[in-house]
Amino acid sequence: MRKKEKEKKQATKVLEMKEMQFNVGIDKNDFEVKMNKVKSFLEAGHPVRTILTFKRMKSTERMPLDELSLRVLDSLEGLVTSVSQKQDEMGRRKDLVFTPKKKKVT
Repeated sequence: MRKKEKEKKQATKVLEMKEMQFNVGIDKNDFEVKMNKVKSFLEAGHPVRTILTFKRMKSTERMPLDELSLRVLDSLEGLVTSVSQKQDEMGRRKDLVFTPKKKKVT
């Protein structure tokens, strides 16, 4: 019995949650570099948490944070199966958690 449990434990793969942070005023090139890294994490099968932050004094405007989240979602189209969102009360931070698509085994 222990041999089967040991083999089962060795066969399981522990997936590590990867994390990437974005600020609202991110430059185009910096955004592309970070998104390429996020895509490589997803292709490797890791779930990814993206943290979008808004650090300006006027945090009453949520539009820049929503625009940034749409940019992230558009660039990851086709690579993820599900997205879960969480936003803090003040509207200064939004967390998006992406789960990758399962690879087909043929």
